[in-house]
Amino acid sequence: MELCYLVGAGEFQKEFFSYKEGELLIAVDGGYAPLKELGIKPHIAIGDFDSLKERGISREEMEKEGFAIKNLSCEKDETDVFSALSYGLDLGKKEFHIYGGLGGRLDHTIANIQCLNYLKSQGAFGYLYGIKNILTVVEEESLSFQREAEGFFSLFAMDERVKEVTLEGVKYPLSNALLTNESPVGVSNEFIGEKAVITIGKGRALLIFPYMDRELWIRKKDR
Repeated sequence: MELCYLVGAGEFQKEFFSYKEGELLIAVDGGYAPLKELGIKPHIAIGDFDSLKERGISREEMEKEGFAIKNLSCEKDETDVFSALSYGLDLGKKEFHIYGGLGGRLDHTIANIQCLNYLKSQGAFGYLYGIKNILTVVEEESLSFQREAEGFFSLFAMDERVKEVTLEGVKYPLSNALLTNESPVGVSNEFIGEKAVITIGKGRALLIFPYMDRELWIRKKDR
């Protein structure tokens, strides 16, 4: 299967963790701790494991579980999450669900958003799950939301110019609009109880929407 699940050391709400058994599951550094609490064993743990020590779990304790471990140096150019994504890409994974990648240090949050951009450049895509929100990068595709979708969503240009932006069935619709990375005009739109469709024609945009069941949205490539 093409799915890959990552659990990092950031904010994590176990009630929202949705993992399909049998898919590739990677514990990223201290992300092993919440998986242990849930009684779920990852296929592999990747990281320098500095944040694992802060959670009172020793390397020896993790090794006893019997899954694979990939050690990374504390001094490196790539983040632990980036290395874990690269591992999944090397195995042919195309869809990534990243938990524990938001909250905590702001620089790591921004780095993980950049990782979403990196996945798009590799012909894959990902979702970053926080306690209240889900983030994903959209490029030449549409996301459709069912009528049950509620709350606010925001759309930000990742490229200098994002063209042919269309928003349907939402409080502030757009048709063939232009977004730029110099203006936050796409912030705080709202679902209104209708089927909503968010379409990006050209360029990449960051979509932030409320946490909701996976069945409430569909991703479709336009080109």
